[in-house]
Amino acid sequence: MTQEAIWKLSATAIVAGILVIPLAACSSSTTVTVVSPGPTTSTFSPSPLPTANGTVDSSSSSAPPEPDLGATRDNPVPVGQTGTFKTWGVKVVGYTPNADDSIHQANSFNHQPKPGYHYVMVEVKTANIGKKSSDPYFDLAFKCIDNTGQQYGEPEVVLPNDLIDAGNVPPGSFVQGNVACQVKDTSKALVLYIEDSSSYSVTVTGFMALF
Repeated sequence: MTQEAIWKLSATAIVAGILVIPLAACSSSTTVTVVSPGPTTSTFSPSPLPTANGTVDSSSSSAPPEPDLGATRDNPVPVGQTGTFKTWGVKVVGYTPNADDSIHQANSFNHQPKPGYHYVMVEVKTANIGKKSSDPYFDLAFKCIDNTGQQYGEPEVVLPNDLIDAGNVPPGSFVQGNVACQVKDTSKALVLYIEDSSSYSVTVTGFMALF
């Protein structure tokens, strides 16, 4: 093959995408064929971000809000502050951790507490925040709850300055009176639990500190 023929063949191969490399200008030659790569499309795609599950590890994240005062036993309305219920505002204004003698003196027919128990007495100020006159004793129910969650209801005894004697209270007015619970001698960290059932459709409840 002549030199001119080799160069013509090489030019034709380059146009066709094939590179021919002459190794010697002679009648026998060896060529290396290189196929030019075409355009490529990347198949890489980033992994999707994980869905947040409610926990954010960030110094800028805010702590969950504290529950409202009175919403839980561990966060009762402090002594001296008013808890707002459906149609009543209630404030603890006095607490007698052992009221056995006071209750016995109030009425000689009162039963002594059963063995292993004693009476506690709580003085509450109840303000009518509703739109009509009502009786706090019939609208409100009281329980004492200790640190184990044990609930103690109101005993059937006559109390000094008993809330049962309050009667109807006009809107915007208030009365003070005592309520009581019979609790175990071992009970600790008592709180007052109140249910306001003055509305037939909704019962509003809350926790109040005693000391």
